[in-house]
Amino acid sequence: MPNYPDLNARYLSWKRREKGYRWHRASKPADHHFNNILWSFFTALILFGIFFLIFSVFAKVARASEIPPNLWQGIVAEDTSGDYQTYLVIASVVRNRIDNGMNHGLVALKRKNLDKFVKDNCAYILKTKGLNLEDLATKAIREVLSGKDYAFGATHYEHTGVYPMPSWAKNMQVVKVMYQGTKKELTLWKKYNKLARAK
Repeated sequence: MPNYPDLNARYLSWKRREKGYRWHRASKPADHHFNNILWSFFTALILFGIFFLIFSVFAKVARASEIPPNLWQGIVAEDTSGDYQTYLVIASVVRNRIDNGMNHGLVALKRKNLDKFVKDNCAYILKTKGLNLEDLATKAIREVLSGKDYAFGATHYEHTGVYPMPSWAKNMQVVKVMYQGTKKELTLWKKYNKLARAK
């Protein structure tokens, strides 16, 4: 039988393509089904990410709308020492209260002479300690609103180094006591967890 290299090569090439085509046709339904599952998974993942992002944005907007514009004055009026850690805690308590559907709870914001009181204290601390209380309080608010909680979930606090234990604290859980035994002592509370209390 005569040997025709070119024809043989073409024939083998055609057979390989034909074999590959048949394999492709046989495997196509399974591959198509797998691709559909994979596509559905990634689509669901993307949609979840979009919804989560939208929810986070709306939550931040809602929270920001409930925070008083002069919050920094309330924080300074609550603590005129210029202690940054205390400012972080007070700002965290305010955020935790708002997140729990409560008001901001800063009694100092109700002072009739708030502007003068804060202005005088800011000037005094700047002169004696070189600290800008407005900048410190604003920085603390910004840091807390970014998501950090320095109050460990507390929704109430009191300067127990100066003032007596408030009556409302009897039915609440102590979260943390800062600067214990000093005039700077700050006690943090939150409502009892019903399930934990039942145990």
